[in-house]
Amino acid sequence: MRANDIPAGVAALARCRAILGGTHDAFRPLWDGFSDRRRCVLLGLAGRRGLYSGRRWCDLPGDVRADVRRAVCELRDVLNDLPAGV
Repeated sequence: MRANDIPAGVAALARCRAILGGTHDAFRPLWDGFSDRRRCVLLGLAGRRGLYSGRRWCDLPGDVRADVRRAVCELRDVLNDLPAGV
């Protein structure tokens, strides 16, 4: 694929998603690449049990995905507020 073909490819993917009803989820490749241990940590932060750790992101219930996203955002905010050198 040439560099100028990339916008056309992105547009084609957007049309496919519109037809199939799917959406892009930036967290999916991260979750799917994490180990079960890391997934358990994120689920724990979200107040969820680790029984979901063996599932792919798209196989998690929507409320679990929302809780994990919320917990990750809250953790990021807490860590960003820490002073340097702590």
